[in-house]
Amino acid sequence: ASAETYNEAKIIIQKKTSIPIGNIMISSTHTHSAGSIQNLYYCEADTSYRNRLPPIIAESVFNALGQLRTAKISWGAVYFPQYVSCRRWYMKKGFVSENPFGGIDMVKMNPPQGSRFLDKPSSPIDPEVGFIAIKGLDDKWIALLANYSMHYVGDIEPNTISADYFGAFGIQLQQKLQASSEFVGIMSNGTSGNTNSWDFKQPDRYPIGYYEKTKLIAGDIATAISASLAKAVWDSKPDVKTAQQNLEVKTRKPSLKDLEYARANLDSNASEDIRRKQNDYTQLYAREQILLHEYADKVNLPLQAIKIGDGIIGALPGEFFTETGLALKKSSPVKNYFTVCLANGWFGYVAPPGQHKLGGYETWRSRTSYLEVGAEPKIKNALLNLLKKVN
Repeated sequence: ASAETYNEAKIIIQKKTSIPIGNIMISSTHTHSAGSIQNLYYCEADTSYRNRLPPIIAESVFNALGQLRTAKISWGAVYFPQYVSCRRWYMKKGFVSENPFGGIDMVKMNPPQGSRFLDKPSSPIDPEVGFIAIKGLDDKWIALLANYSMHYVGDIEPNTISADYFGAFGIQLQQKLQASSEFVGIMSNGTSGNTNSWDFKQPDRYPIGYYEKTKLIAGDIATAISASLAKAVWDSKPDVKTAQQNLEVKTRKPSLKDLEYARANLDSNASEDIRRKQNDYTQLYAREQILLHEYADKVNLPLQAIKIGDGIIGALPGEFFTETGLALKKSSPVKNYFTVCLANGWFGYVAPPGQHKLGGYETWRSRTSYLEVGAEPKIKNALLNLLKKVN
């Protein structure tokens, strides 16, 4: 969701409660089985849904405040390397990774599974599922927020509204913990812009059928977290501190030459030579250049850090790579740390500069990837400063 959508919800919440806007973090999860609230590619936003969303988000906060009670918290982590894969691959000689701008990429996003051309992934994965558990002082469950750096699962029946494995996790965790219906189990998107759950080398190892893979992954993670909580150390007086920053970042817009190329590819009277060279993406990305040309030269990205007890949550407004998340964990001033992405806004994919050099879908200039090539280190360093500020 856009920062504007989130901000509308935050304003409603602040007006009707005593919660400062700076203390509110709202994030999305990634699913391909829900309504759209933004215009992207050829998909138009459902404006009715988008207009209803901020009040609905605010209502969930009001409901939570109506059940407010003294709580204790515990941080923890479990590890699932078997369910997350880098989806950007180097390919062996003989495989050509064309891009919609007439060039050749060094990596391929979501290459053919089981292909003999598979060489190696371009990035490491982050197998950690970090979480913060919340109970009342009476030991009754309130909520648990988990975080996994995996895009989504996607084995959803067509034409079905579904929260994907994020929703399945909440349901299964409630059952595993034997919590009441008031319990809220949440799985958030970590730094997963370059990952998914596909096993490119062994594509047949997952169960087939709608929701089967979703249930497997959600269930296994819920089971592991539930078991780990037997050794939880609870903090009944956790301190809470937040810090925020709006970071100005340049956008990556098409040059005049890029626009000429795009217009030529959109021209119905284009030469036979141009039409022959067009692939499925050419016209789509040509259209993206025309639309991106109207974007502002700079944008302000909302960054946030929230410290609760001896752990910190970082919030980034986009789809960042595992390299970013792993670097933040390594440099974090505390052991218990994870990054929630798609938080407080959405500014597309934010690839590290080295990944831009390799090309691939996540780097193709469009409304889904339009920040300057050097944006990632600037954002990462700014968030790291916020983590140190709240510690």
